[in-house]
This record gives sequence, C-alpha cells and structure tokens, in this order.
Amino acid sequence: AEPVPTAIVGAGHLGQALANYQNLDLQGFPVRGIFDTNPKLIGLEIRGQPVRDMDDLEKVIAGEKIKIAILTVPAAHAQAVVDRLVDAGIVGIFNFAPTDLKVPDDVAVRNERLAVGIMSLSFKVKCILESQEAGVGEM
Repeated sequence: AEPVPTAIVGAGHLGQALANYQNLDLQGFPVRGIFDTNPKLIGLEIRGQPVRDMDDLEKVIAGEKIKIAILTVPAAHAQAVVDRLVDAGIVGIFNFAPTDLKVPDDVAVRNERLAVGIMSLSFKVKCILESQEAGVGEM
C-alpha cells in the first residue's frame, strides 16, 4: 500500500509521544508535519521532523500531500483547527481531543477517548477486586 502522509496537530506530551512512535511510519503513516502554537515547542525536532508554527499548516499539508491528521489539541481549540484541516484537504482525523467534531460527510473521524477508556478499565478492575474480596471472605 502507498504510504499516507500524516500530520500531528498539537505537540504537547501526547503529540510528542505519537510523533516518537515509529510504528506510524512502519504501518505506512509517515509523519510529515507536526504543528503547535507554543513558541517554546516550535523548532523542536522529533525524529527528524521540526515542530512547525500553525501558520504553516496549509502550506505543509499541500506540499507534503498530507491526508490524515492526528489531533491532540485542547477541546476548546479542536473545532477551529479541524475546520482549517478540512479546508486544507485532510480527509481523515484521528481525534484525541475530548470533544465531538463537526466535519463534512467526506471526512472520516475516529475518536480516541483516553479518559473514557481508562474509566471503563477502572470500572472493570473495581468489579474484579470486589469479587475477589467477596471470594476471600467465604473461606
């Protein structure tokens, strides 16, 4: 399969961790742009890719033919960023922002809710521990 150039928007802890995850490359999703608004992060290199200013978003997406964006921005900024991504030609968004996004029908969104996932796991762990404690009392 052809590699699908990918962007990461939001270069905080999660964005940096994803940028460092070399399996994205190996699976055919090479990171060709990393973006943030924080002046302290702009210019930082992650696996050979500099973190770029959001002002460069559209230019880099066009130049690198980026089709997928991984979104790790705060919820309050997510929709405004997504509107720019869609206008720039992004057709797939992997959304780590804890908010629902409005996109046209020809744009795919996958929501990855880390907090929801850990809450669900926590509930299962609590049930297991409770049943173990109940079992111990019967001995």
